[in-house]
Amino acid sequence: MKKIDKKRWVNIPTKGRTRLYSRKITVNGREDLNVAKVKYGDLWYVFDIDSEDVVAQGYKWFDVLKILEDV
Repeated sequence: MKKIDKKRWVNIPTKGRTRLYSRKITVNGREDLNVAKVKYGDLWYVFDIDSEDVVAQGYKWFDVLKILEDV
């Protein structure tokens, strides 16, 4: 698995468009999802790299993964 950490733009609901260090991830082996994860404050965010919109968020990483299984 290739880990890619770099600064990306993300639209965090409470903050707005912000540039943060994030890590590109693969969810359940699905290559069609082009997403990255970032922890901002106390929350984990998973966002679409192309649209910069948050797909899932939560206080615990496992809760975010449960949300992503439904996407």
